[in-house]
Amino acid sequence: MTLSHLFILASTLCGFGWHHSAPDPLTKLTMTNPDASAGRHLFERQWAAGQVDSPEGDGLGPMFNAKSCAACHPGGGASGNERNVQLISLLIKKRAQPADREALDLEYQGLLERPGSMFFMLPRQSTSPQYEAWRLERLGLRSNTGSETRDRRIDRVRKRAFARRRPVHEIESNAVHRKLLSERNTPALFGVKQIDAIPLEALQQVAKSQAARGDGISGRVSMVSATQPGRFGWRGQIPTLKRFVEVACANELGLQHEDASQIRGPHNSRNREARDVTRLQILQLVEFLEVLPAPRPQVSANPALQSRVDAGRTAFRSANCHRCHVQTLAAAQDIYSDLLLHDMGPGLWDPIPALPQTIITGQQVHGGGYFGSFTQDIIETVATNIQQEWRTSPLWGVAGTAPYLHDGRAHSLDEAIRMHGGEATAARNLYLQLPKAHQQDLLRFLASLQPPDLKSPIIP
Repeated sequence: MTLSHLFILASTLCGFGWHHSAPDPLTKLTMTNPDASAGRHLFERQWAAGQVDSPEGDGLGPMFNAKSCAACHPGGGASGNERNVQLISLLIKKRAQPADREALDLEYQGLLERPGSMFFMLPRQSTSPQYEAWRLERLGLRSNTGSETRDRRIDRVRKRAFARRRPVHEIESNAVHRKLLSERNTPALFGVKQIDAIPLEALQQVAKSQAARGDGISGRVSMVSATQPGRFGWRGQIPTLKRFVEVACANELGLQHEDASQIRGPHNSRNREARDVTRLQILQLVEFLEVLPAPRPQVSANPALQSRVDAGRTAFRSANCHRCHVQTLAAAQDIYSDLLLHDMGPGLWDPIPALPQTIITGQQVHGGGYFGSFTQDIIETVATNIQQEWRTSPLWGVAGTAPYLHDGRAHSLDEAIRMHGGEATAARNLYLQLPKAHQQDLLRFLASLQPPDLKSPIIP
């Protein structure tokens, strides 16, 4: 039998099912859960304009950052700062007149959540052919710069800003306002079920313990409502996994549904009642994300290497990193986060703020009227550096989620540590004072915090 005959025979046997490949990791996780399996298909689905599951919807867009969830979260992980969400801040100057504000509202209509808003997301793409040139102009870039592509022009500006380690980039400043561009890095989604289950009381207890020490480390719970803490988002602004999914569908993919509206944009009209996805599909996406496992520290088979990792864990505590990066929070083992907001200093200032802290004063106001009598607590806002406060990022899986910090400005974990300031200044200095060998051990420990390997081919 010739070699060609053997090749044909082998191909035939494989075609008739003699060769079975093992199911990929995500299939193993979802094969016994129909809703999670359906959610995985939605997560990896390539959406297109006009492709609808609901007859009144318009599919992808009109404004969007990606065509699938998996594009920014491959295998449930992060995707680097090339996929960063871009945000515009309009800082209105005191001399601005009402007519000036109205002109800005008109210019950015469809992007502003409401008239008078100062912050909004600038989506990367639109179904409108007019949007590309409009977006470039708002980024301070001309659309007629020879053969250079749009993405290369934008990337050139971003790289220049990031090289200066000042990614908050001033696009424009005039008599009316300053226009700033800032970004948000894509987070990994491992262990979100465990994060979603962390009770408010657990967060409050950690905050209380930190405040009692009186050493300058004092995180606060980001309260989205009177009863809901923020567990997700770089500023801790999203309370639940379900809400995270709702907002991502509407903002990142332009998928309208009952509980969150898509962004219309400057050149599009929309029916605010039209649906692109249903509540069932939102719940299926949540179900899929809930089966993504929480990362677990890796144990090396090499005893000598593992001893260095163990030494690094000790150095991690010696530098007081564990004060904010708490190893276990409620049922979330090895999360290495307190999920609290901490002032990280002016070096990590960003114009789009965290939610302000409020307290119930203990006083109440009583009243009555057409709808009957009422009693309401008097709430006061507590002044904090809300533009320097960031939620402590969980470190589980951190070895596989570079680049680091909220906008990806740090290329390595060593860089990220050195950029810590504010409440973390003392811990950063302790790290810098460690002998070089101990610093390397600490980084080896962080390198042992690997994400689960769940990357798989996109389902058509």
